[in-house]
Amino acid sequence: KSSAAAAFDVGRDGRLIFAPNVPGLSNRSLVWVDRQGKEVPLTAPPRAYFYARVSPDGQRLSLDIRDENQDIWTWDTRGTLSRVTRSSESEQYGLWSPDGQWLIYAATQQGKQTLYRARANGIGSPELIAEVAGAYPNAVTADGKQIIFRSEVGTKGANDLLTISIDGEHAIKPLIATEFDELNAAVSPDGRWVAFQSNLSGRMEIYVRPFPDVNAGQWTVSTGGGLKPAWGPDGRELFYISFDNKFMVVPLTTGASLAPG
Repeated sequence: KSSAAAAFDVGRDGRLIFAPNVPGLSNRSLVWVDRQGKEVPLTAPPRAYFYARVSPDGQRLSLDIRDENQDIWTWDTRGTLSRVTRSSESEQYGLWSPDGQWLIYAATQQGKQTLYRARANGIGSPELIAEVAGAYPNAVTADGKQIIFRSEVGTKGANDLLTISIDGEHAIKPLIATEFDELNAAVSPDGRWVAFQSNLSGRMEIYVRPFPDVNAGQWTVSTGGGLKPAWGPDGRELFYISFDNKFMVVPLTTGASLAPG
């Protein structure tokens, strides 16, 4: 229905064969990209990959695969794809815990939006963190105690960034919540900075603020628009995607303040 196209045929005996419409994405391939833009394909088969994140030890990927199952998977450097979630409903955005033991994700359970975590090795049952309307996890803090998530039901109908504690009472607190859209938060490896995108200027740009005291300053990192920030492993670079689908990188000098290159 969504594409106004159908894949079917009818045999001479009158039997119908068809491919059902599956919510999600067409097949994509996973590749490593080096600094010169050279792509090296991974051995993972083409599937409807949406969200990939490298594990803290660099040996695995978490994969949000939006095909007929819409589950969280992992891929390792041996070339093995392993299924982590097995629900009949939708699971999305697998985030690694800092110790690499857990994957935190959004799930739709009986029509309700929830935040879960599951063992990255697939053993045991997933654990419910909280039921949070319109919540999509963006990052786990460096101490592993909080999730930064995007809420679709934020200030004046805009997307806001909030935090929720993983253990205890699962307290929810606003992080960056304005009348503008804030989304795609990424915490630096040392836990001192949070990058995000916002349409504060009238178009999406990449910004960085101190963390957890996000009101102590703000720096604009992108020029000409930017989406989906990601930190380099040493915290001295910030990557993002430009409006014309180019990978961009900005060197950062950090100390008491931050200076984008």
